[in-house]
Amino acid sequence: MPISASDLKSDIDELQALRKQAKRSNVQLFLDEQLKKWLANLDELNRRDLITSDAPKTIGVAARPYKKLTTYGFDESDKFVKIYYSIPGISSTSVTAIKEKFNENSFDIFCTDVKGTDYEINVRGLSKVVDPDKCYFKQKSGDQLLVMLKKVRENENWGSLLKIDKKEQKTPKFDKDEDPQASLMNMMKQMYDEGDDEMKRTIRKSWYEAQNKKATSEMDF
Repeated sequence: MPISASDLKSDIDELQALRKQAKRSNVQLFLDEQLKKWLANLDELNRRDLITSDAPKTIGVAARPYKKLTTYGFDESDKFVKIYYSIPGISSTSVTAIKEKFNENSFDIFCTDVKGTDYEINVRGLSKVVDPDKCYFKQKSGDQLLVMLKKVRENENWGSLLKIDKKEQKTPKFDKDEDPQASLMNMMKQMYDEGDDEMKRTIRKSWYEAQNKKATSEMDF
């Protein structure tokens, strides 16, 4: 049975929590790769849901591929984070051709038939939490699309749009009674037991390389 976007989001949240507890580099690399894969899958699920529910339907016409926008301008005020996208023709495009979906730490925007081109914006991992109900977009002169993200904590400085831009490495705090490595091992065992063939191959390869690296290091002494 295909996984839903909400279930996959819950899996990602749990995997991110376990990633923060990981100490060994091989385990960290494995979890990072799995997170990258799941986040890409979540992007695709959200994109499909948004297009299915909001995008206008055409019959007998092949759908154009969306052009993904990743370049933007960043600014912020006490209450909002402001993101600027340059899209030729967006100023004169009907507002009904623009569909948006805001979440606490992500957003998607689809612009259909802007001078014959379809655009998509997919942003994940916002620096801070936003209020989805108070986020919106504006069409500005000069072919600018302005995305307004409402800060949950007003007067809080973001500094950048994404967490990854900050490149922060926070040291996790461990409870003395917890065994995070045991939790990671149990999680990876469950992933192996419940995973498909590709998942099993990925896990076997990761641990095989980790064991070879360990054996090589021991032989060097």
